[in-house]
Amino acid sequence: MNLAVFGTGKVYASCKHLLEKHRIVCLLDNDAGKQGTQIDGIRVIAPEAVRNVSFDRICILTDKYYEEIRHQLISLGVEAGRLLSVHDVSFLDGRKAVFVPLQQQAPDAGKKALVVTNGLSLTGAPLAAFYAVRFLAKHGYAVTVVSPEDGPLKDEYACLPCDVMLCRDLFAYSLQFLPDIEEQSLVLINTVTFYYLLKHRDKRQRVIWWIHEASEFYQAVPPSWARAVDLEHVDVYAVSGIAKENFQRIWKRDAGLLRYGLMNLAAQPAKEHSASRGLVFAFVGTITKRKGVDVLLEAIGKLPESYRERCMFLIAGNLPPAQAMTWEREMVERLQGVSRLKLCGLLTRGEMAAFYQDIDVLICPSREDPLPMVVTEAMMYGKPVVMSSSGIGQAEEVTDRRNGLLFRNGDAGALCDCMKWAIDHKAELPQIGAEGRKIFEAKFSQASFERSMQRILDDDG
Repeated sequence: MNLAVFGTGKVYASCKHLLEKHRIVCLLDNDAGKQGTQIDGIRVIAPEAVRNVSFDRICILTDKYYEEIRHQLISLGVEAGRLLSVHDVSFLDGRKAVFVPLQQQAPDAGKKALVVTNGLSLTGAPLAAFYAVRFLAKHGYAVTVVSPEDGPLKDEYACLPCDVMLCRDLFAYSLQFLPDIEEQSLVLINTVTFYYLLKHRDKRQRVIWWIHEASEFYQAVPPSWARAVDLEHVDVYAVSGIAKENFQRIWKRDAGLLRYGLMNLAAQPAKEHSASRGLVFAFVGTITKRKGVDVLLEAIGKLPESYRERCMFLIAGNLPPAQAMTWEREMVERLQGVSRLKLCGLLTRGEMAAFYQDIDVLICPSREDPLPMVVTEAMMYGKPVVMSSSGIGQAEEVTDRRNGLLFRNGDAGALCDCMKWAIDHKAELPQIGAEGRKIFEAKFSQASFERSMQRILDDDG
């Protein structure tokens, strides 16, 4: 089959091997800088030039703006029936999904559960899935975890009696292709990313779909695919009201609330620091606009020098690569030029435990973050959190200056005022942190999560 492929980015790079039995006649891209070049020996042309190309189908290989690209091609005269999404690729030649076992420790007996998660990184949704797997294994399920990406969380899974499998082409399949799917008593799909898995499935099988995402992630969900997903006998749960609202904008149906829960890693007493030590503020996360790094930078710039000399800032998280977007690299360069600010890079789980002990206040300036793990972890360690009053899931549990500090979303001046207040009221911060710890114990502890999970499993739907 002669294929034209729209998209030359990371999705193309990760799934071009799925097209190896076919002839790619050209690559289409809206980026004028790529047009006229060659990638993998294939010419890149403007979408308008596809009128002059002989092809059987066009594969749209992108994780965002699928619907816009589809409409663009249709407006150029391409028949809708000749367009394929990334999720249709596996059906071109009936190829089978390849699963690579990373760990095989699940018991032979007991009910079977399949957990599909979006990765094995030490970040929010993958960690939430890890705790769900731990609960299921503890309650007699033989659990198989399937992930499209490897990562350091597999070392944590090594301590659990479960199987872990890698399927790098997971985005191209539906539930019916997953291992021993007909034997599973329960399927837990972690994150909205896997909406396409629900297109072809046995509706008699119980499926729990756990939603975590901010609104920007829904740009990758083509409305036509959303309409094709039948949610009959699918139990949908969201980690927060924000995640629930985002889901409902697309699927127009209700969702329950299932917050994740963390094992208490802060059993040791809080580390005592010298009274003369400056206040240590910390930001933990990726350098993105959604995370509000620019708001933090502007707020630091507004701090009078008399306050700046009484504090310091630590930034922990994966720094963007050299080829990252210009905005992200600009943010890193600006951060590097700030006095009394240190870029700590990506830390291990053990290093993060020490990190939380060393800081005084966590700042979460995200524009939208349905239930950021770092806020919950800071509460667990009894550290006060400065956070946006809207757009962050935990904010609805916080009373300003009693169990946390709140500022108006995106307002650098208001964030600066919060930091000044914290510096001036340093002696009050431990009590605010202790009150925030109570939020963790009541809403986000392992015990709270296990009670919620048990209620869900006891409900036959």
